[in-house]
Amino acid sequence: MPSQTNPGQDAAKDRLIRRRVAIGTASNVAGQVVVFVVSFLLTPFMLHQLGPTLYGLWILVGSMMAYGAILHFGIWGTIVKYVAQYHAQGDHAHARRLLRTIRAFYLIICVVLVAGGFALAPFFADLFNLPADEHSLARALVILMSLATGLALPGMLPLAVLRGLQRYDLVNVIDITASLATAAITVIALLLGAGVIGVAGANISGIFILFVLGRMAMRRIAPELDLGLRTAEDDMNPLRDRQILHVAFGHSWPLFVQDVANRLQTRTDEIIIGFFLPISQVGSYNIARRLSETTQTLTRQFMKTLLPLASQLHAEQDAGRLRGRLGRLGHPSPL
Repeated sequence: MPSQTNPGQDAAKDRLIRRRVAIGTASNVAGQVVVFVVSFLLTPFMLHQLGPTLYGLWILVGSMMAYGAILHFGIWGTIVKYVAQYHAQGDHAHARRLLRTIRAFYLIICVVLVAGGFALAPFFADLFNLPADEHSLARALVILMSLATGLALPGMLPLAVLRGLQRYDLVNVIDITASLATAAITVIALLLGAGVIGVAGANISGIFILFVLGRMAMRRIAPELDLGLRTAEDDMNPLRDRQILHVAFGHSWPLFVQDVANRLQTRTDEIIIGFFLPISQVGSYNIARRLSETTQTLTRQFMKTLLPLASQLHAEQDAGRLRGRLGRLGHPSPL
């Protein structure tokens, strides 16, 4: 049924919505600022420790692996949308079915990505302007980064759930903690002489930190969504749940197309530079590109809060707020 027209309840709900959007946006911006500052301070240190060639190799492999990351097929948005919707409806069984199916799918993609990394590694150095003495290092880095890319898919599932629950405050606390920990491990690894392989290891450590902290927060905030709890539904093969597969991929394909376009826009230049110029030029271009994207990144933080909120209002059949008041959040009245 549509929401009741009790003025007191309406005013309270409007205040709650504005509070959630304000807190979510502020925490998103704070998280991005911290990540930017950490990256800003860490980049010259890495460049000094690795040198232009190895730093360029690190960026180049990361850009290649970013294309592998599109194999999440836009399903992160599906998780956010439907966790918010099912949570608003109190339908925890469907939420667990969705999460269990996506987890199984991503574990398969993880194996595919790692296998792809092993297949690409022997040929990677021949595709780019790498010095001959760096070929074996490049092969090892490709394998490690394919492992990191693969693990990130199921590993970040708890954070997507927290976004669906509109707990962006917790998401950004976890992101900040993991970023600081990854930066610290990176510095230690470089000081110990581990080089670019140590940097890759630090990134894998960061993924595990994100997963552990996200899982802890998820179990505390929404224990009913914990996939560690066995239910009768666990006897079903999650990849044969056609209803949930239709839900997952039916919403995700536009996000997948958008993600591919974003990768083409932001990750292709470094690869092209690596094809035609010395690999040492890749790093300098990447630094300039990241600085130029900072303002655009910060302006997106408000929009991130709207998807789970819109899904919640849709589940509550609150069409008035979904069409009107929610839209005016971005354009407050001057009165």
